[in-house]
Amino acid sequence: LDSYPGLPETIHGRKFGELLSLTYGVKEKAIVPGGRVHQITLDVLDYADKIDKDWRGSLNPMTDEQRKFPLITDLLDSSLEANSQNYHDPILGYVFIINNRSYIRQRAMRGGLRHILGNDWIRKNTTSIKENLQLYLRSSWNKILDILKLDINESEPNVAAQLMKNKLRSFNGHFDDICNIQSTWFVFTEELRRKIIESIEKILLPAYGNFIGRLQDFLGKEAYEHIEYGMFDIQDRLNNLFLVRE
Repeated sequence: LDSYPGLPETIHGRKFGELLSLTYGVKEKAIVPGGRVHQITLDVLDYADKIDKDWRGSLNPMTDEQRKFPLITDLLDSSLEANSQNYHDPILGYVFIINNRSYIRQRAMRGGLRHILGNDWIRKNTTSIKENLQLYLRSSWNKILDILKLDINESEPNVAAQLMKNKLRSFNGHFDDICNIQSTWFVFTEELRRKIIESIEKILLPAYGNFIGRLQDFLGKEAYEHIEYGMFDIQDRLNNLFLVRE
């Protein structure tokens, strides 16, 4: 830290050198359950708040601490990526990034942190949220969508009907597993939870509705013997995702 004079020795009782080390992800490898906001994110933003308030309370020009804060944000980027890869389930790693970066965006929009973090970094942070949401959707729900693809030979109706029944059985199992697992995950605001669920509904509901319609074309009334989830049931299960609260 000799290269960064003027930085405080402690923040919230933690030595600043330790804060840097933790941001590197060297000392703190333990994952936070359910993809919650990491303590290092909280510490870095609290530090940014502190130096912004100190500066606004004086008539001084921008301080060394403010000018050197990009060092911290770059290390925070690296730490979040490193910690997201510690999850046994990589899909939860994407949710972890979404949570942490959405929390950063909320804090930045609410106070003076935009001035400290910088517009370019805020934009990069927002881009990362969008990218990780797409990674979550692809990794978590693409297999489900693949099951619902209607790649069947309609010239052989008996074979096609059996294939569709098998597909539906597979869908039911995978859908149930995903919902059971992800109901135990965390999303830090109801607004964000709603946004993720709506993103899932946008890609899943049309594909499932189309599949059920074709199944009914093949099986008629018999189709209802195989349909475990109606459209409202699908929505109800999705509305129970990310139910864990702090």
